Amino acid sequence: CKCSGMVKKNSDGNQKTPEERTEILKKYRETCLENFGVDSFPKTEQWSTKTIETNLERYGFANSFSNPDARAKQQQTMIERYGERFAVQVPELNEKRLNTLEERHGVRNPGYLNSDDPSAESQEWLDYLGVPIEQREWPIPNTPYVADAYDPETNIIYEYNGDFYHGGPVFKHCLTEKNFDGGKTFGQLYAITKGREAKLRSLGYDMIIIWGSKWYELRKRSSIRRN
Repeated sequence: CKCSGMVKKNSDGNQKTPEERTEILKKYRETCLENFGVDSFPKTEQWSTKTIETNLERYGFANSFSNPDARAKQQQTMIERYGERFAVQVPELNEKRLNTLEERHGVRNPGYLNSDDPSAESQEWLDYLGVPIEQREWPIPNTPYVADAYDPETNIIYEYNGDFYHGGPVFKHCLTEKNFDGGKTFGQLYAITKGREAKLRSLGYDMIIIWGSKWYELRKRSSIRRN
């Protein structure tokens, strides 16, 4: 791809400044627009079509990580390489996630991108689904939202909604009570969460969403355990 392989460090090996990263991103987008008519190669028809065809041929699924066998293989590879099933349990992989965030957006804390710092539970869920670290904490263009993860191959947004901060099912019997942390009622938080979902779907994104309470129940009923 003509717009891939951007250098991430200065010639002396140091990390680039935010200004330099901004300039690289600008050049990347300009090159993609010139060659493909879109500002990112994963948005091209060539990328999505070829990726889907390859995954269907190899795995029988449009997204390889939708295949239970692929997820199991990924977890086995994690155990062999790092001694853990999930990336969230490996400090060096968490550091890689933060470095990717810094190089892509100039910050290490996704909270600066109008998003809550990702919880261990959300990262565990994304690990379980096999979502690559590089696809996490992904700002959605032309919105104030940062998705927990986004797969440009399938145009799928992944969202883990903690019940306390999003007015989830655990609080359905006390929707008029306030969440002491933010001052809004659980009913208001639920409405905001559903409004965000509706907005993203209206922009053409598919979504995979799970409530924290649902993930907790799934973990209880399965062999998924956090060490």
